[in-house]
Amino acid sequence: MRQAGPVAHLLSRIDNEVIRFAPFAVLVFDEDDVVEIANPEALRILEGCSGLTEVVGIAVGAVFPGVDFSKVGPDSLFQISAQGKHFAIELQCVEIRQEDCRKTIVYLSQAGGCRQRELLLEKEASTDELSGLANRRAFQRTMESNQHRTLSLAIVDIDEFKLVNDRHGHTAGDDVIQLVSSQLQQFFNDNAILITRMGGDEFSILFETIDVELIVESLNEFREKIDSSQLPHQPDVKVNVSIGIAISMRASVGTRRLLTEADQQLYIAKQAGRNRVAHVLLDQ
Repeated sequence: MRQAGPVAHLLSRIDNEVIRFAPFAVLVFDEDDVVEIANPEALRILEGCSGLTEVVGIAVGAVFPGVDFSKVGPDSLFQISAQGKHFAIELQCVEIRQEDCRKTIVYLSQAGGCRQRELLLEKEASTDELSGLANRRAFQRTMESNQHRTLSLAIVDIDEFKLVNDRHGHTAGDDVIQLVSSQLQQFFNDNAILITRMGGDEFSILFETIDVELIVESLNEFREKIDSSQLPHQPDVKVNVSIGIAISMRASVGTRRLLTEADQQLYIAKQAGRNRVAHVLLDQ
């Protein structure tokens, strides 16, 4: 037991040396989002793109402004602008937690022209054109890559959307889709893992389960906001949503079960009269 301290210290030194001399770019930041480690390759890339020569001790938000690392996927492309030029940085990150300690390891590389075009095409293929939200393909990939987390899924459905198209035309229907999409982003961009247009008049919001009451409360507030909203040029179009939520209390609940349970709660909300929220807790 007396050697645990020196052993841990030695392993920490080894880890730091491995990172320092790695042939790829590595950056590590802590639970306060402050950069602790940036190896020479990372500094080389950052200096070439944004002119930064030292980043240790700096908030990661200042190094990568606008990047939400909780949503960085396996191949996320980020644009840096410096001195009138645009640079494409490809990011991957791994979050490691132990008790109250959290570290995030970021691997970065500068995307070349072909790779940059490839990543931009991939982004387009994962985005719904009308709403600007992620599409179902992106949803499936995000679910697969977050199976280790305790997840909650909300399915949002626009009430009587077919009547809007039938009575007011498809342009009005598109306006309703964009209204709901915009409000979803305003309400949940900061705390959702992903917001998706699943297709037609159906959307989903994927959360990490941290505060059950907050999830239900925020979705009810969103529903009320939609209920009081009006289309700018068609005030006679009434918009309501029904929401079904499946809240998992443990990790590794599969995509199929979350979708099935959320859909069932959506059905309950619709049957109870629409314009309401129903939820279920999954504890096994």
